[in-house]
Amino acid sequence: MANETINGLNITVTIRGSVVGSDGTRQSVDITYERALSDGTGTNQVQALFYDQSRAIAQAGEDVDLNGSTSYKDFKGDALDLVSMAVLYVENLDTDTGDSVTVTRPASAGVTGMMAASDVITVQPGGLLLWVAPIDKATVTATTADLINLAATDASGSNVKVLIAGDNA
Repeated sequence: MANETINGLNITVTIRGSVVGSDGTRQSVDITYERALSDGTGTNQVQALFYDQSRAIAQAGEDVDLNGSTSYKDFKGDALDLVSMAVLYVENLDTDTGDSVTVTRPASAGVTGMMAASDVITVQPGGLLLWVAPIDKATVTATTADLINLAATDASGSNVKVLIAGDNA
């Protein structure tokens, strides 16, 4: 992935709305998170990106190998070869009840700094997980701490949209 340049990766999350109580009082919600990531290895920078708009995940699951992956490659076909991860986006594209996807850090070889060993985050149908760490990125150590596991909870599998961004140097 040394032959690609990140050109304006912007993350924007907006939550807006209001709640009206039975007595007419109102609470407004207005949350906006914005982060622009440029090319490089420092704060608010990434060098490498994996993106798949619709990836089939089986119930048996798959280990996402962030350093040396043969199944997670960049748009040019080069293996994912990260030393740190700044962004993980997993969107469950399925909309049927019960078609959840789990994101797990394997106890023996999981990426450190994102979640504790053996922790599981369940992404419900139609839901998403967005993890962003533009300053203190998750450490990826080849062969000893470079895995995240994605698995479908339904025997028929699930489809997900996945984006992973980080540093490869």
